[in-house]
Amino acid sequence: NALTATLSQAPLSASVQVFLNGALQTLSGTAGTTFDCRLTSSAAYPSGSLTRVLMEQAVQSDDVLIIQYIKR
Repeated sequence: NALTATLSQAPLSASVQVFLNGALQTLSGTAGTTFDCRLTSSAAYPSGSLTRVLMEQAVQSDDVLIIQYIKR
């Protein structure tokens, strides 16, 4: 199963960087049809926007996932 991570704050557009074991992952929409993860958001969340990072491949228990972004 792929991992879903929820960001604690709404990110500034195009500021999200996802690293898996130190390697920068490709976000959906940045390199054609090849990507490692994608962002989804829901305006129905009480704070106005809930953003999630969805990994395309399963993340192993010993993997290190780091998500960096600038909050809006």
